Formats: sequence, C-alpha cells, structure tokens
Amino acid sequence: MKFFIKLIILYFINILIIFAGNNCEYNISVGSFNIESNQSDIKVITKQILENPNIKIWGIVESNNKSLNEILKSLRKISDFKAIAGTTGGTNGKMQIFYDSSRFEPIYQTELHYVNYKNRVRSPLVVKFLDLKSRAEFYLMVNHLYRSNNFYRHKQAELLNLWGKDVGVKENLPIIALGDYNFDMYYRDINKRDKGFDNLVQDAVFHWIRPNILYPTQCSKHKSILDFFFISANNPANFQLNSEVLYRYDQYCSYRGYYSDHRPIVANVNYLYSCKKEK
Repeated sequence: MKFFIKLIILYFINILIIFAGNNCEYNISVGSFNIESNQSDIKVITKQILENPNIKIWGIVESNNKSLNEILKSLRKISDFKAIAGTTGGTNGKMQIFYDSSRFEPIYQTELHYVNYKNRVRSPLVVKFLDLKSRAEFYLMVNHLYRSNNFYRHKQAELLNLWGKDVGVKENLPIIALGDYNFDMYYRDINKRDKGFDNLVQDAVFHWIRPNILYPTQCSKHKSILDFFFISANNPANFQLNSEVLYRYDQYCSYRGYYSDHRPIVANVNYLYSCKKEK
C-alpha cells in the first residue's frame, strides 16, 4: 500500500513540474520475476502477477513455453498483453517480456548473444519500446547472468556496462535493465556483494533502482538480493525512481513447489524530458 501511495504522490509532483515549463513526463510501472518454472506452480505464479494489475511490462526469467502461454492468458484478463520470447536458456530457463500493447509498441528487438559465453547460459533479451501515450522511446533489457561461474558472470557485467555506454552515447535513450543478476548482495550490508554489481554500474552507466525496503529476493540461508532493477541514462536527475520487493515475509519461502524461490520485484520510473508542447 505504501508503494502505491508513493506512486500517487510522485505523479502529482510531476504534473506540477510539467506545467511549469516545456517538459513532458512518462511513467512506467515494470515487474521482474524469476518464476522458477520447473519447480513452481504456474497457477500460483499467474495469481501473483495478477495481484499487480498496475504493472504494464513484466520481465520473466526461468520460464518455459507452457508458462508463457499461461501468463499471457492471465494478463489478457487485464488488457491486450503480448509476449516477446528469448530463444536461449533451454527448456525451463527462458527469458520473456510481457507488455500491454495498448500502451507500448516494440520497435526493435534483439538478443545479445556475445554476452552469453559459448551459448552456455542465457543471452540478454533487449526490446526498444515506443510509449504510445507519451511518444517517448526507451529500452527494456532482461538478464539472467551466470550463476556457477564467477569469472564469466563478472565478464557479462562488464559487457553489459559497455553496451549500455554505447547505447547511451548513440541514442541518449533510457535503458531499464531487470532480472536475476546473481550478485549475491547481503540485504543487511549492501557492500557485501559480488564484483559483478560494481562492473555493471562502473562509470555510472547504470544506476540501481534501490528498493524502498531492502529484503532478500531469493529464499536461501544467505539472505541475498539476486534480482535487481537498473536504469541507464545520461541525466539521472530527470528520473524519479522507486522499487519494491513483494511478499516480504518468511513464510513465503515455506511453500516450495508452489511459490518460486524468488520474490517478484516491481519498479516505477517517472521520466521528465524536454518536448515541444502544442499551443
């Protein structure tokens, strides 16, 4: 509830700023969820997703074809959702994007296969969207980095940093990056984390959209944050950002076989940008 109250407050603050000058604003509510498709109940997963009807784009990892169909069928109860599926990750490790097509239009998509070492894990799934409401463009990238090999995970983070830097220079468009990064950040001390995090945010190319309340995103004794939202932008002062880890209670991890072993996270991005207003 507090998360949605903050969204309302941010919305009215932005309205005041917009009317004060030649600024336009767009707001994007995004969700990220490692659904652990081979060990969770898809009926439970779709119920959790539908409990967040304000989310207009979902980035999903560790999915499969059956999960894609079930999630899409559920989301179409809310609006005209469509799906974009990655091609890597094997049977149960796929990455997928679900978006409300009444609000967003994909104008370019790709997979960064060179980030996927010898095609052993997953290639980042990248889509360039047009916001049909504001006419603003932005990138959305879903990641699931290497778990079992620290060296290659760190290298993946370096390559993503370079890619974000290149896109920022060439296009000056925001990149919303989400997913399971396996950075093993201890939620009570964020300085205890994997080197990959620092490789990704180096030179302030990416900025972590830090949750309002830090909480483990995975069920394990390590109490780690593995799932993140990042944003890449040349002028981060133009953004108002917040995110939240959902289902912050210990019992969540007791229902193995029903819930995923990851908690979903949601983020809200308010972006102010220069535009020409009609008189």
